[in-house]
Amino acid sequence: MSRQVNRKSIAKIRESRAKEYIEQKKQERLDKLMAKPIDSLNLKEASLVVYLLSRELEKLDREEELLRRKANKMIKAYYERSSEVEELKAYLENRSEAQPDQVTL
Repeated sequence: MSRQVNRKSIAKIRESRAKEYIEQKKQERLDKLMAKPIDSLNLKEASLVVYLLSRELEKLDREEELLRRKANKMIKAYYERSSEVEELKAYLENRSEAQPDQVTL
């Protein structure tokens, strides 16, 4: 059983390293092509640059959307908590007016 688990974890590690290697090579190739003047690129290279840049743009758009959703959730939570704080303050003020001889916060 443990050998099977080890094989699976080794396979996952190899797969992640392979993905990292592929991404690194793509980035190196893109950097190499981007370093060239646009006029010197042939049609195949130019289309590759456009394709890779569009993929990067899609990835950034997805990240932006996730960050926007997270920010909206945080803002919503902030307003919910601030309204709860206001309700507690009002409650404490009403309570202190009803019982003036007790110490309040």
